[in-house]
Formats: sequence, structure tokens, C-alpha cells
Amino acid sequence: MNEPAALQLPDETWLEILAQGGLDYKDLKCVSMVCRRLNKLEKDSSLDSILFRALPTTIIKKGASVKVHPVLEDAWMSVVESDFAILLDSERDIERNVYELECAMDFATSPASKCLIIDMGKGLEIRREVGVTVWHVLKAVSKMWKEPAPKHMIRQKRFRRDPWDDDEEDGPITWAHLYEDCNTWTGWEKPKVRKDGEVTLKNREFNM
Repeated sequence: MNEPAALQLPDETWLEILAQGGLDYKDLKCVSMVCRRLNKLEKDSSLDSILFRALPTTIIKKGASVKVHPVLEDAWMSVVESDFAILLDSERDIERNVYELECAMDFATSPASKCLIIDMGKGLEIRREVGVTVWHVLKAVSKMWKEPAPKHMIRQKRFRRDPWDDDEEDGPITWAHLYEDCNTWTGWEKPKVRKDGEVTLKNREFNM
């Protein structure tokens, strides 16, 4: 069987199409699964900025436009653990662990940031000279859930332990306790650069 005419185009032409054709991260990942050749082209450095692989070479200026990695949008950040983060694959109706995926080492934002502020009630500051990755965001959030919640948040949420719950652990009330009734992760608001070099990610309100 003859090769389709489109695939007879030289690599340079295909890379120009992929880079300037208005495709986003998910589009390029789908294209890469069409055949071995396109899978190889997807790894070209000219696509790094679209695929959250480009190193942070400049300081992101205040007010600049920044995108958050699609996997961080789809992963259930409300139930992240140190070694497990749920990514629901709706097409296959399965759950996947983000930590086990190659994209965990992609940068968390595009352009990549050396300083990322995660605002989920508590401000988490992540600094890395070579850029903050998806993996680092997951680790920071999983650690936050285990930390004691501040008293003002406990009062605000009107949280009370269940005295009849035999499985209730002793110890401080954590951030995870405050949001244990969350049933849906609703994603992030648009990233903001309020200060040169610092990108802030704030979650949308949890569904309770």
C-alpha cells in the first residue's frame, strides 16, 4: 500500500505544520500516536514550548500570559498523595497515576517558571532554577494535605471530628480533613504573574 501523500512531505514541512498550525498540547499528543514518524517528530525541540518542555531561559514579566499544564488541570489535586495522583482517562474509563506518566517531568507551566506559587488556601512556594515541573507541584500539594490546618480555617469551615467514627485518627486536623468531602476537582483559574519571575496558580472553588 502506498504511503499517504501527506506523509510524503519532508520533516521540515511537517514540523512547520505542527508548530504553526494552531495545535495545542493534547492535539500534538494525539498526532504523535498516528504513526512512528509523527511520534519521532513530536520530540523535536521546535515543539518544546507547546509541549511544556522548554527550559526557563528568561524571567517571566508581570502580567505575562502563562498556560498551566493540561495534566494538572485533569489530575484530581484534591486527593493527591506522595506517590499517587489520579488522572481520569474518560475515553478509556480508567484511572491513571500521573507519577507514572512521562508528562510528570514536563514543566508545570508554559513558559516554564523558576518560582511557582500554589494558592489552595495555603500559599505553597516552589523554587527551582531549572524550572518547576508537574512532579514538583504534585509533591508539594500532597505534602500540604498532610499538614495541620490553621485554626482560622478550621473555624471558617466549621469542621468537627465525628465522635462516632472509630476509624478517625488522633492528631491534628489537617488540610485534608477540611476538604475530605470534596467530590470533584474543578481545575485552576488562569495563571497570574503578579511579580516578575513568579507565577501564581489558584484553584477554582471545590465542589463539596
